[in-house]
Amino acid sequence: MKLLRRSEMWLRRLGQRRVVFAAAAVIGFFLLISVALKVLEAAGLVDSNRLDDAVTHVRPKLLKEIQNAQGAFFTVDDCCMLLSVMPQQKPPGVYRIFFMGSSFALGTPYAGQENWGRKYGDIASWLHAMLVLRYPAGKFEVIDAGIGGANSSRIRNVLNMMVKAQPDLVILATGNNEAHIPNYVVKKLHEWIVYRLLKKLLLRRRPLEERPAYYAPTASLAEINELFQKNIRAMAETARRRGFRLMLTKMPINLTYDYRFNKNIFNIHKSYLALDQPIIRGVALQDQGHCAEAIAEFERSANRGMASKLIGDCLATLGRYDEAKAAYLDYAARLPFGRMSPLNNAFLEQFARAQGLPLIDLERALDEVSPHGIPTQEYFHDSCHMTWRGYFLMAEEIMNTVIASGVLPAAFGAPGPPPSKEEIIERFHWDNLDALQKKYVDMYTRMGIANP
Repeated sequence: MKLLRRSEMWLRRLGQRRVVFAAAAVIGFFLLISVALKVLEAAGLVDSNRLDDAVTHVRPKLLKEIQNAQGAFFTVDDCCMLLSVMPQQKPPGVYRIFFMGSSFALGTPYAGQENWGRKYGDIASWLHAMLVLRYPAGKFEVIDAGIGGANSSRIRNVLNMMVKAQPDLVILATGNNEAHIPNYVVKKLHEWIVYRLLKKLLLRRRPLEERPAYYAPTASLAEINELFQKNIRAMAETARRRGFRLMLTKMPINLTYDYRFNKNIFNIHKSYLALDQPIIRGVALQDQGHCAEAIAEFERSANRGMASKLIGDCLATLGRYDEAKAAYLDYAARLPFGRMSPLNNAFLEQFARAQGLPLIDLERALDEVSPHGIPTQEYFHDSCHMTWRGYFLMAEEIMNTVIASGVLPAAFGAPGPPPSKEEIIERFHWDNLDALQKKYVDMYTRMGIANP
């Protein structure tokens, strides 16, 4: 009997040892695979990052350090950012500016033109040209650190990595992609290269024409806005702690953009709009020119976001522009879809005032050049990306705020007169901007996301 019990105990212990050994072997295997994959990825032989993850996730080592015959440099390595190379030790007297945000800050669609190399027409290029012409005694680096498709969570992570490059000033222009709240577990798993590679291999890569241009909300608007505000506070604290100047930006809002003409966005909502009888009747009345009656129908709709857009259209037709703008702002707050929420713009203004931070008001700058203060499609390619003329206007406002804030070194002297866009185009030989704009209008039309 005792022998039987001892045999059972021995077998139980042997089984436990086998389980422990097997677990150790599995862990060791994955550690070895992880190390090997990291080496291969560092050598450029493997890429574990999916384009569809670009909204919330950032490469673990985005800012790389390189050595060559010219010295030590930082380089930015991310599929959704421009290739930037800068000396690890800033040259004496150089003022380094990071222009950060999502694809609006990147300068889509003008960033890099054909080969993501030479670029112009985007805000960072306009701003650099203005600085060079207005401060001939100054030395400037304007690093376009925009990230295509990113929300403020990813931009916050990128800023935490980029501060190693010692910026003097960070201009933050974010808020157009606040539709997704990252899951904490998935976010942590994404840091593991084996998980990223398995995800890339096993999940079907959607062709570009099927990839949504914007992302359906994964939480309530209140939760999304709360996360945006949390990220802004965290980035302001990073600036305070690391000792660089930070400028916040109230974003321009394409108030009249009609997402019913965007095939990617409309696919999300067309099913219930097709059943919305007040909207169906209201649109019919609107088409017949009966705007007052149409407004009455739209006000009965349960789809308040789309109803506000249509009410704004009717009020504008009736010449009641202040009321129309209020309706459009309500539309943008309820259905931002790739646009800045007016509620987050209001938060930025209050937060900047409370913290004593310079605020660049791009929303006001666009309103001032828009008929009746209501931005239209004139300066936009789609819901948030601007034409080169739109980006020039934004760069002018940024330049004015930079000068007014006094952040530039006194050694650079007083600013010269502001150059016109024609003077900049002639000086830097940017003579094909209209041809580029036409090309991008055609491209956005084919993609089904152009302004109607």
